[in-house]
Amino acid sequence: MLKLFRMFQLDEAIAWAKEGQEALHVYRPGQLRPSRLDAFNNSATWGHLFCQDREALIIAARHFGVQRIVIHHQGTDRQHVDLCGKPLELAIRMAKMVAKESVDD
Repeated sequence: MLKLFRMFQLDEAIAWAKEGQEALHVYRPGQLRPSRLDAFNNSATWGHLFCQDREALIIAARHFGVQRIVIHHQGTDRQHVDLCGKPLELAIRMAKMVAKESVDD
């Protein structure tokens, strides 16, 4: 189940992913170094999509429309794909929909 985590909830997002779930950690990069990808430099909000299952992570990233999938920290607790732009917007919408559905159940 995909769950949304905000800027200061990085540890919680990683813990959720370690439990076998998908975690979307959304943050504003602020003064972080610029990305090598123009798409990220043009986005005010970035995201980490955490998942311990590599294949599930790739499938989720593709589902959100990521065209160039790069898995960071592969094989560690911090394994993730970076999101921005339309893929991030779609992931946020999906996470909010999942949260609403779980509350409505």
